[in-house]
Amino acid sequence: MAWLLHDTPVDFRHLSWNGISSGTTGGCLPKTLVEEDGRIYYYKTSSYDRDLGFYGLESICELIASRAFQSLGIPCVRYELMDALISIDGKEKRTFLTRSESFLSPGEQSMSLGMYFEAMGLGGGERGLEALDELGLGNAMRRIFVGDYLIANRDRHSSNLEVILGTDGKIRMAPAFDFGLSLTAPFCRNPRGLESFDVLCDMRVNNFIGFTSLEDNLLLAESAEIEGNLEERVVDHIFSDLSGILPEEHLKKSSELMKARWERYEKLLDHERHERA
Repeated sequence: MAWLLHDTPVDFRHLSWNGISSGTTGGCLPKTLVEEDGRIYYYKTSSYDRDLGFYGLESICELIASRAFQSLGIPCVRYELMDALISIDGKEKRTFLTRSESFLSPGEQSMSLGMYFEAMGLGGGERGLEALDELGLGNAMRRIFVGDYLIANRDRHSSNLEVILGTDGKIRMAPAFDFGLSLTAPFCRNPRGLESFDVLCDMRVNNFIGFTSLEDNLLLAESAEIEGNLEERVVDHIFSDLSGILPEEHLKKSSELMKARWERYEKLLDHERHERA
């Protein structure tokens, strides 16, 4: 297996899929949970429609995002991309799907950040970051802000963030997960939109913590501690084995996006260092 990429087909026809809607508009992301050898794995496909079949790029983008976050040193779920044969709607189909292992250790529990905040009487938005600072989780959120900006992730709602309740009673932020609406995934059926897409444009995002803007959330991440980088050689490595898996126009645009945004982020850091000098 290459870097989280299985390059030979895997037979998953034994899996049963949840989340398949009865309608034929909008699509869905079929998913399932399986226990294997005492470990819990989550499987998820890209967008599926009963009429169109599998048509999205979410699974591939989750692999790329996982590689990017690892390169940056930001804790994240490790998404493996698998070329799979599955059975869905009574038909056999071949598609890409992701597999990820549960990040919980024995005895630990997880809760969505939205549910935790509700239980604690806390609110989201910009003030939500202050609440996370008081809980000692602010820097983890700031690192996610940086990572989401660099991959143009548009969907960090209250259930796409989780906290882990440890057996020692302490709480910590769960690794970042769910990157399906990042990079060029929203343009999977819009080639004209992809062609004219400005990789440095600000984007409206569905965020529980912070603002509804990638740019504004990046400014909130001024003190984030990022250990790695997305320099050109790193980005080239991230995409090096995806030709023929990710459509070439998406591969080129996604690579361009990541490099341009890293360059912009570096300039922001340089400006901040100059201001403090």
